[in-house]
Amino acid sequence: MEINKTTTSQMEMYSRFRVDQPSTRTATPHSAQTPNADASRMDTVSVSEEAMLRTEAYRAAMNGPDVRQDKVDALKDRISNGTYQINSRQIAAGMLGMEKALLTR
Repeated sequence: MEINKTTTSQMEMYSRFRVDQPSTRTATPHSAQTPNADASRMDTVSVSEEAMLRTEAYRAAMNGPDVRQDKVDALKDRISNGTYQINSRQIAAGMLGMEKALLTR
């Protein structure tokens, strides 16, 4: 299966951050700074652990192969040998399960 055109805008905003950095969720509100605050103090943004994991998963998915050739070759062999069996009941049950899940949202 090949997936083209994925929505990456949500993940791209995290791409500047390194995945191996520890993270905490902190922010300094602008109103908390006083006019005489030290010029070296700056507001900071930290990325949550969940965002870091999502970024890592996104990168792994984008760097992985599009086709798992070993699976394709195994299926081709089974089809050519006549050992590939289709379980229509299992396919129908899966389709009905997906439809049910969509209706219960």
